[in-house]
Amino acid sequence: MTTIAWDSKILAADKRVCWGTTPCETVKIFRRADGALYGASGEKKNTTRFLRWCADGCNEDVKPTLDESFSGILIENGQCFQFDKDLIKYHINKPFWAIGSGTDYALGAMAAGKDAIQAVEIAITLDVHSGNGVDWLYFDKSHS
Repeated sequence: MTTIAWDSKILAADKRVCWGTTPCETVKIFRRADGALYGASGEKKNTTRFLRWCADGCNEDVKPTLDESFSGILIENGQCFQFDKDLIKYHINKPFWAIGSGTDYALGAMAAGKDAIQAVEIAITLDVHSGNGVDWLYFDKSHS
């Protein structure tokens, strides 16, 4: 599915998406004009709906319908938030966090002192649902 990791400075994600059993590359993390970073894990229809909703500013009055197999992440004003399928915004008060099928590997790597990019690289070596390289975005405090 995905590995997206946040280490309080960098949001990193693997690039793997599968069409049937064929892996391809995609971008899973983005930056809004206001500097917020965001990304999603799950089925393509869910992640696409979330990414559009996030790009448009996360309007609480107009939320897309998502399935169970979804998790979203938003870095706003330096704070990390996770979303479930109901698009409820949960504040994650930790110095690092991860979502997706490679979560445990990425969290373990960051607990051992690795940054988010290295954490995703490690998750890729262990999680068959993550792969195809790593994208990353640095959080710009000038937008907070």
